[in-house]
Amino acid sequence: MNSTLHLKTKVLEGNKIEIKDANLVVGETVEIFVVLPEKQEKSTSNILETIETIRNHRSCFKTNEEIDQYLGQERDSWN
Repeated sequence: MNSTLHLKTKVLEGNKIEIKDANLVVGETVEIFVVLPEKQEKSTSNILETIETIRNHRSCFKTNEEIDQYLGQERDSWN
């Protein structure tokens, strides 16, 4: 029966990882799966660019509520 270890470790200098566990037997062949973390894309726009965009598209918004909604959506996209 196969056993599975679920461990977390940090990448060491030289892009290496080290795994230590009492259940590992010296000389035994094991399979290793490495799951890389998802990279989140950071928004490249900043608040000044957003304000400039709003100024340039002022006619797109008919009410202050529409502007608030747009800004709320922009803030949400930063997370």
